[in-house]
This record gives sequence, structure tokens and C-alpha cells, in this order.
Amino acid sequence: MRDRIGPILLATIAVSLFGLSWAVGMRSTESDIPPDRERVVFWHFWGGKYRHVVQDVVQRFNDSQTEFWVEEIAVPGQNLDMKFFMALAGGDFPD
Repeated sequence: MRDRIGPILLATIAVSLFGLSWAVGMRSTESDIPPDRERVVFWHFWGGKYRHVVQDVVQRFNDSQTEFWVEEIAVPGQNLDMKFFMALAGGDFPD
């Protein structure tokens, strides 16, 4: 069993890094944010048929005020803790 821990840990880290890089790649650029708004990054795990609900709420919030710009990022449900800690260590974590 001990000789299998290394490959399992390596696979877990690789999958987590792939998921994190995918999520970061889905982010909007600074030019997508309206001027004079503070960007707020919102990670969530809702996907599939429920993702449009979150997108609608975020869009309505963004349209309702001019101080903040919420950017929603769907993060797959596997290894959320690992992804958060990796983002925290890299200095690019959600709000």
C-alpha cells in the first residue's frame, strides 16, 4: 500500500493543477470589467442545469449597481479544498 501512495498523491496534485489552470483560464480579462468597478471573484460549484441560475443572479447584481463587478467561476466539485489551497499559495484566490 505504501508504494501506491506516491502515484496517487501525484495524480491528485496533477488533477488539481489542471482544474485550477482551467478555472483561471476561464477568468475574464481586466478589460472586460467596467471602469471604476472593483472586481470580486466568486468561485462556485454549481454547474450543469443550475449554472445558468448563478449566472443570472450575478448578471442581475452587476446590472443593479456600479461599485462592484462580480466574476463567477464554476469550479468542478472534486478537490475543492486542494484547489483553494493551491490558489491561496499562488496568491490568486477567490474573494
